[in-house]
Amino acid sequence: MPPAMAHASSPLARAFGSLVGPLCAMTARRNLAPVAVGFASSASELVPSIAPGVSSQPSMLTPMPGVPTPPAYVPPATTPATETATLPNGVRIATENTDGPMIAAGIYADVGSMHEAPYQSGACHLLEKLAFKSTANRTHFRFVREMEAIGVGMAAAASREQLVFHADALRAFTPEVVEMLADAVVNPAFLPWEITAEVEKMKLELDDLDKNPHQQIIEGAHMAAFTGGLDKPLVAPRHQLDVLAKHPEIVAEFYQTNMCGKRIAFAASGASAGEMARLLEPTLGALPAGNPTPADGSAYVGGEVKTNAVGMGANVMLAFGCPGWRDVKGSVGVTVLNVLMGGGGSFSSGGPGKGMHSRLYKRVLQKNASIVNCSFVNSMFNTTGFAGILISSGETPASHLVDIASAELLELAKPGALTEEEVARAKASAISAVLFNLESKSIAAEDIGRQVLTYGAKKDLKEYVDAVNALTPKALQELAASMMKSTPTLVSYGDVADMPRLSMIESRFK
Repeated sequence: MPPAMAHASSPLARAFGSLVGPLCAMTARRNLAPVAVGFASSASELVPSIAPGVSSQPSMLTPMPGVPTPPAYVPPATTPATETATLPNGVRIATENTDGPMIAAGIYADVGSMHEAPYQSGACHLLEKLAFKSTANRTHFRFVREMEAIGVGMAAAASREQLVFHADALRAFTPEVVEMLADAVVNPAFLPWEITAEVEKMKLELDDLDKNPHQQIIEGAHMAAFTGGLDKPLVAPRHQLDVLAKHPEIVAEFYQTNMCGKRIAFAASGASAGEMARLLEPTLGALPAGNPTPADGSAYVGGEVKTNAVGMGANVMLAFGCPGWRDVKGSVGVTVLNVLMGGGGSFSSGGPGKGMHSRLYKRVLQKNASIVNCSFVNSMFNTTGFAGILISSGETPASHLVDIASAELLELAKPGALTEEEVARAKASAISAVLFNLESKSIAAEDIGRQVLTYGAKKDLKEYVDAVNALTPKALQELAASMMKSTPTLVSYGDVADMPRLSMIESRFK
């Protein structure tokens, strides 16, 4: 029986009638013409008829009479040049006036945990948490309400070398965003109760960190691999948190000592440098000039950290020293090696740099079902860094994991081991990832700011692309071999009682 002929007592008719009845009663109360309801017998009947007295309207694609059609957007033929300016106190400004309705801006400071005195340990981590809290001009509540009113997103991040304050907003609110960023940096209040509240949150974060083997390994690797400032902890030590809470003057002193004009860069994507200099001179321009970033003599030395934690599985990192960012050719080579080796979690294939064509996926993850993660990792700073393999398993012994990592690194350094095909794929992936990321104004602004701090100026993207394209299998193999002449860094966490000593691992690479 066709649906339109369904018997009035059928379950379908009764259910539908229970909906139609109230609808018709409602339209009668409002003096509206009831909508005819029935079962469609064809696709054309699914389109509701227009109620009597209502005329049809033209399609949304039809131009409205008397309203001019705006011209189609024509993208610029060339990428906007990087504009620069410098405030009298030494603050460097670099921008790219890209098109679009958004602006991304940030204040980048050559200030990190590497600059902490022993009694200031954890200050930089705490500064990240205190960003956009109360200032001399605003309460934290007012800060949040103003951010909500104009729809701005703000964030802060601390690292061993740099401290970042970042904002994204509609371009129409550029003056407000710039003023709020500058107020957060120039006039922090460091109220004791806000410091205490953030310290309590940091304690909870440390509890979570204790359950994250990979984060434990990364933090431990930095303290084992480097000497100088880079070996200082980025994450505030637990015993230091109460000290910071009881003595808020510690974080204030660290801030006042290090946040000065000559160590700060302002970067933006979607604005001109001249406009930013005009807006920033009354605010960032009021900071003392101070002195340039001091050299601390950090260097890679290698070392060993072993932490037994029953029930956490076996987690091992084996790494070697690598070039820093200021060695452009070397750092580009490490970037391509990172893509070529790839890897990832056992369920994470397909992502950039860790897909089914990477060496660690094909050679390790595909062949060892018990290994839950095997990734090539690197951590680079201005003058030095490390790179290696991080591998984890809940079943495979730690000693076997370090054997696998050693074998893969030795194979990477073997002459003729890398093929033209896999190197070409890694180079194309590295270039593609950079170009794709720079489509984001937030990433573009961050790239500008960090390059100004690292190199003193924004480098042309073509220089990076040319450096990648110039790499050959032989050049990458020689880079890997030179890295493995350094003392290894061996970090293990979890069920690692059977880990061999560092000297035994080092002998494999002699």
